[in-house]
Amino acid sequence: IVKNDTIAFNAGAFPTRPNATVEDLLRKLPGIEIDKNGNVTMQGQKVDKIYLDGKEFFLDDPRIATQNLPADIVDQIEAFDSQTERARLTGVRETTGTKSLNIKLKKSRKKGYFGKLYAGAGSGGPASPSSVTSSYSAGGTATSLGDAWLFGTGNTNNMNNQFTGADNKNGPGAGGIQTLNNLQLNFRNNKQKALSFTLNAGTNGTHTTLDQTDQRLTTLTERKST
Repeated sequence: IVKNDTIAFNAGAFPTRPNATVEDLLRKLPGIEIDKNGNVTMQGQKVDKIYLDGKEFFLDDPRIATQNLPADIVDQIEAFDSQTERARLTGVRETTGTKSLNIKLKKSRKKGYFGKLYAGAGSGGPASPSSVTSSYSAGGTATSLGDAWLFGTGNTNNMNNQFTGADNKNGPGAGGIQTLNNLQLNFRNNKQKALSFTLNAGTNGTHTTLDQTDQRLTTLTERKST
């Protein structure tokens, strides 16, 4: 459906596999592309904001919504030109060069709880059997929809990888073995129409352990004179 600058896609016309995410659904929509890092573009313009039923929720990173919300709760995906706060208040449209997506929920899925958990453990391999005796990765997400929306995500690992439950291809980096911790909460109150607010909070930490060994070998030979 096309109306003014808004294009609405019926999610039911683009079937996805069970347990698919909104990102999987977006990959099927014409004009929308997603790169290896999960960044979304539409018709060559970056998608910089995601709305949920027309309300702001995932403020800092649209990938939080696209990679964690399940596709089966979506009724429609609306795409339109992004507008600044001043443009929304004055009603005078501005050209920002970016796009916004509005995820319209199915009536039966406007309230509920869903999320995902992951965990794994291992031991040091042939590459560094002494420096890494054990490794671990654990985390998950939780979402609550209703009169108030709450989304939380957290993860920890000692593999020097920003792993969040999906393959992000970052891999281990330099600087030794790092223990990475991350926690983020997004909350929005929708009960009071006259007063609604969104609260974002988070914390993260990194602990680095670097093992270094130097070896020097000197060999002396006897010189013969003639």
